[in-house]
Amino acid sequence: MKPNEIANLARLIDHAVLHPTTGRAELEAAISLAREHQIAALCVKPCDVRAAAEGLAGSTVAVCAVTAFPHGNAATRIKVAETSAALEDGATEIDTVVNNGLVQDGNWDAFLGEIQALVEVTHSRNALLKVIFETDYLNLGQIAKMTDLCCQAGADFVKTSTGFGYVKQANGDFNYEGATVAVVKCMLETAAGRCGVKASAGIRSLDDLLRFRDLGCTRIGVGSTAKILAEARARAEGSPSSAGPSAEGY
Repeated sequence: MKPNEIANLARLIDHAVLHPTTGRAELEAAISLAREHQIAALCVKPCDVRAAAEGLAGSTVAVCAVTAFPHGNAATRIKVAETSAALEDGATEIDTVVNNGLVQDGNWDAFLGEIQALVEVTHSRNALLKVIFETDYLNLGQIAKMTDLCCQAGADFVKTSTGFGYVKQANGDFNYEGATVAVVKCMLETAAGRCGVKASAGIRSLDDLLRFRDLGCTRIGVGSTAKILAEARARAEGSPSSAGPSAEGY
């Protein structure tokens, strides 16, 4: 890896600060991290949008608010209202979670209508809309259909996961896979350049990030930004990374 590649890697990253217990100190640390590395976006809870917008003013880092997060079950009018409020507070990007009940019911008209309503409100403020699927709940046929409808509706990105979509595993534990190669390939092939694809959740190393970059993702959601970029610097310098494990489970 060449040193000048590191800045390009940083511009792929949406850094997530979304744990329910995240307080002001962690938010301020994330703002400093985002400014230092000039990442693509800092993804924050709706209550933190104003502080993030103030802290990132004058930088190239976008403020991304999550809405209907993490379950996606709010009524469409509430999703639109929450999105509008986040935009008014200074967000320039929105990551919103779909209603997976509509997907399981095959209610594609309602699904499409909701995405169209969210596209309208975000684009009216010149903001981007990224639509989170929670792919651990879905099969590839559903993922392809959702991707196609989101692209038709004018969404800017489709996104794999929240990092909080826990499902019961074979051993009885609740966990998630998040972004996988099979899922991301399905989204990319279906989107066919009509909208971007954001891989997120479970991406905690430089090799993870490079894998999804090389597949064609133009945004990658991580909580391990400092660790990943430290790995990249170490690799560029030909030395082992001294970064420890990430404290963020995203």
